Amino acid sequence: MSKHTVVESRWRNWRAPRALNLLIVLMLPGWATLVHAHGAVENPASRTTLCRFDAEAMQNPMCEQAWATEPQALYDWMEVNLAAVAGAHQAQIPDGELCGAGREKYDAFNIPGDWPVTALQPGSDGLYPVTFHATAPHAAQYFRFYLTREGFDPTQDTLRWDDLELVYDSGQIAVQELTANPHYTFRMPLPDREDRAILYLVWQRSDSPEAFYGCSDVVLGESTTPPISDPIAPPAEEEPVNSTPSEPSAPEQEEDSSTNPPIATPGLDMVSVDVDLYDDWGSGACGEGTVTNQGSVNTVWEVNVDLPGTVTSYWDSEMRYSTHPDCEGSEMPHAWRAVGEEWNRTLEPGASTTFGFCFDRTLAPVMPTSDDPTLPVVDDSSMAEDGSGSHEHHHAEMEMNDDFTDLASFGMSNGSNHTGHDGLVGGRTAITTEALMAYNHLREFVGLEPASLEQVGAWAFANDLTNNSEAWGNDQIGVGLWYAMQGAKVGWMVDEKFDPQVVADISRTARLGSTEDVMAMAAQYGHDGFADYLLVNGFDTAFINTLKMEPHYAGWMHDRAHGWLSIEDVAIAHDVNHLTVLSHDQMQPFMNDTWDWPQWPALDVTEARVLEYFQSMVVLGNPLDDHLESLSAPVNPQFPDGDGDGVYDHLDNCANVANDDQMDGDQDGYGNACDADLNNNGVVDLADLVQLLQALGTFDAASNLDGVPGVGLPDLVMMLSKLGEVPGPSAHTAPPTDGPTDPGAAPVEEPNEPAPGTGSTLQQVAATTGVHVMVDPATGLAYLHEQGGAPILITRSDDYWDGAVPLTRDDATLMAAARDGQGRLRVLDGGGMDVYAWILDETGAFIGEEGPSSTSMDEKESLFQMDIDGDGMIGGGSAPPSDPDPEMPPMDDH
Repeated sequence: MSKHTVVESRWRNWRAPRALNLLIVLMLPGWATLVHAHGAVENPASRTTLCRFDAEAMQNPMCEQAWATEPQALYDWMEVNLAAVAGAHQAQIPDGELCGAGREKYDAFNIPGDWPVTALQPGSDGLYPVTFHATAPHAAQYFRFYLTREGFDPTQDTLRWDDLELVYDSGQIAVQELTANPHYTFRMPLPDREDRAILYLVWQRSDSPEAFYGCSDVVLGESTTPPISDPIAPPAEEEPVNSTPSEPSAPEQEEDSSTNPPIATPGLDMVSVDVDLYDDWGSGACGEGTVTNQGSVNTVWEVNVDLPGTVTSYWDSEMRYSTHPDCEGSEMPHAWRAVGEEWNRTLEPGASTTFGFCFDRTLAPVMPTSDDPTLPVVDDSSMAEDGSGSHEHHHAEMEMNDDFTDLASFGMSNGSNHTGHDGLVGGRTAITTEALMAYNHLREFVGLEPASLEQVGAWAFANDLTNNSEAWGNDQIGVGLWYAMQGAKVGWMVDEKFDPQVVADISRTARLGSTEDVMAMAAQYGHDGFADYLLVNGFDTAFINTLKMEPHYAGWMHDRAHGWLSIEDVAIAHDVNHLTVLSHDQMQPFMNDTWDWPQWPALDVTEARVLEYFQSMVVLGNPLDDHLESLSAPVNPQFPDGDGDGVYDHLDNCANVANDDQMDGDQDGYGNACDADLNNNGVVDLADLVQLLQALGTFDAASNLDGVPGVGLPDLVMMLSKLGEVPGPSAHTAPPTDGPTDPGAAPVEEPNEPAPGTGSTLQQVAATTGVHVMVDPATGLAYLHEQGGAPILITRSDDYWDGAVPLTRDDATLMAAARDGQGRLRVLDGGGMDVYAWILDETGAFIGEEGPSSTSMDEKESLFQMDIDGDGMIGGGSAPPSDPDPEMPPMDDH
């Protein structure tokens, strides 16, 4: 049937077909939907992968239940992650929730049952190939694979940490290796048994505290059931880091692929979509999309379409509002996602299918309700006063980044990015309120109070840096965010070192290079101490993410922040704003990238005036004056690193031995480099030596002491040198995993000595897993520090309600710190005659306490247990007996 016939059968008022290029992007169907979706095991396929892509598995009752419970979890099949776990997996994922990483979104995958299963066969070398699909590669601290213990029944038993036995640890893998081999195959020994089991993955990134997880249901040793899919081997010259050296890195391809077809997955082949608007009446339109699988394998399709309005009807697909921003493989924002229905979702190579839709341009798209994620709720209040509506995007509402708001949510000016190429390519990212965070970090560094979006926006309107003289709607906060981003991108540079080329170089490096290189440039071209200030306080992530942001994004640069202020009578503010707009290849600044040539007037402005203009954004001063000639020194406590391995002492599991890899094979809190106590009895003895001798020649991670894959002579020499010694020292010792120990037996760490050099050094005085109490000996101020975060000044009040008096070490003997079952920070104060358990808010301010009247010192200390179970929570994750909200003292009327 012709397109014309199809249209006429559906639409009476059909008009002449009019093809329209609707900013359709050709992209990976998996990457089209999410940002923090970085990968999953594809052989043996994880539960999310099988239920999402395998046609037969979709009919499995467990997969059907997962689809019915939370479809978005299947669309985000490779996003089973936690953003800030930093190795504390057991602390953050409760027993019974391992397959879903403790996230409600993936709860359905935790339920025991008859999940689709993959039969695993070893190769001729006796090792089992396991393939991971890295859809967005990142550097790996390790890939660890665990197998459930013998006797565990996945159809009946809820998975707990104690059910898992470590079978493989990859060690560190560089991002370049995963990028070159996105279908990365490990070869590992597995027990010689024939039973059903769960192969559990933990992928810990080394460039971020983020980690990923997955459950694959397997049967070992059976040959009657073919594997779900053949693993794809990396090139022969790229051997995985921890593969057996004497064996080939590629798995045996023993199965005939003609009788064992792979499951349909996104793969690396492209899916294309062509859209025709065949009926357009101005305020709305109807159209049809044709999706084609241009790859070489079966593909389950889903594509993104940027439609300037709200979809009012659709057929032959599901239409969803895109809830995820785009990055790392996606090239521009998309408002709507079309997902194939059951009967047309799988396309063979070269095959096509169609879907149809109508949309209304007068209705702004808003997020759907949780009851019906396929249809948006139309909110008339979002309409602009002129009736045109605003094109809202909700990219920042993804689960792992819900602290930041996308600039496009304030309005999408003319629905355009004003670029001659797809706006978010080459690592360019959307503008979000993370830029305001980086901006206020810079203001703090120069001694200024934080500023709001409203304040920055008001400054821009007052200084002729906008299109209009007055703000309408969200103009003030949107303009404020845009100029906060610009100030954070450039305002940190020192006058005598400023060069516009550095702006291009550091932005390109942030988008395409390494964190280390970006921070080295910040140290070279920034004010003294700026780079260290970012690193010590954990502010480097926001800084780098802001450098990645594309100024043209969402159209605000031209349609709201187009400044008319004259600068040196040769250019206007808008011209100078183009400093941060790079050429298509990101090699040159000051570009008009619609045409990829320079913003000519800006080139005639002196470099000194350019920098002063951007510095005025930071201080909110006159754009034509001089700024930031001298800086007031910010408070910048330095953390010690006594062994010089780049890991702060209070986070180092071998504080006196350099071990930047932080490998901890037996997971007892002591790094391998200072832990020869293999049986965890507190001392290195003959039993440990016997255990190591038995492990010689194997890849037993718990017996590996030198960090080099395999247990060999260097490990034996290290063991002999440590006989009779105790392990450690470690700043965050967890208990042995084979049972609780006496809190009194926990090793006590002496405060770290100040590191040589100038500036103040924080000393650790108390700690439990993940939470540390540090004291600045120069000021007596105490700080709480959680791994991956900035130090938080602990404050309390003598009269218990103004919360403004800093705590000093003289006021208390700090014994422990942790989070209670309600996620609140608590500090155990054992000073004087009484013992108090302080309750703090997220800023470290005192909000209440458990006094000595109800519990004794021993009882209160037992609430903390020095975190002996290693889960980072007081009392094993359950809150101490207390009121949900501590009773506050009465407030004075004044």
